[in-house]
Amino acid sequence: MRVVNSEKKIERLIVYIDGFNLYNGLHDAARNRLLWLDVVKLAKLLRPRSSIVQVKYFTAIVLNEPEAQARQDRYLDALRGLYPGRLTVIKGQFQEKPRHCKACGASWVSYEEKQTDVNIAVHLVADVAAGRADSYMLMTADTDIIPAVKMAWGANPDANIFAHFPPHRGSVAIRRLMPSSRKTTVTRVREALLPLEVELANGAIFRCPDKWHPDGVDVATSMPTHHCPTPLDVARWSQRKQTI
Repeated sequence: MRVVNSEKKIERLIVYIDGFNLYNGLHDAARNRLLWLDVVKLAKLLRPRSSIVQVKYFTAIVLNEPEAQARQDRYLDALRGLYPGRLTVIKGQFQEKPRHCKACGASWVSYEEKQTDVNIAVHLVADVAAGRADSYMLMTADTDIIPAVKMAWGANPDANIFAHFPPHRGSVAIRRLMPSSRKTTVTRVREALLPLEVELANGAIFRCPDKWHPDGVDVATSMPTHHCPTPLDVARWSQRKQTI
């Protein structure tokens, strides 16, 4: 009698997280209260039947903001300590860009994120071409990723590539390209928050920054909506801004 193996193959999954896109979505949803996020746990909650091969977190180093950089370093160190070998942080950079308003004469310095889109694209295409997983989840709503997805499918047409948009983020173009893409709910994000105190196997302890406390008071950190900010507006905003 022939024995039929009814065991279903477990899907191998690689997750690519656009840290800045995720930050903006979380911040729009709840200010700073969702930033202490376990991204690996979130991936597991979103794809409970998958085996997560790796989570790749793409971000950039905070510039000229010592307190924000300290929070960022603490957060990334906690994640890497919890998931050694499973979570990889790939860093791009922020570049200063002088701005000038012709209407009111205001001048200020803003920051542009560099290399993240390229880094995600390179990793996605390389992983898909090498067949390192069965499925590839992109946590971004940035349409700059579309050419990389098309190239990856050119290398492996059978690869299951899809997006899980951050809260308050979405893209019609990405959804058309990858119809199985979905939105990540705030409820799901709340279920994936890190403990307020993360203790690693080596005894190191990382505590949630006060500014990121899930029950904390909202603090405005977004740029004023005025199209011509005054120098004082910009100075105040630059003191408050933060990023992941």
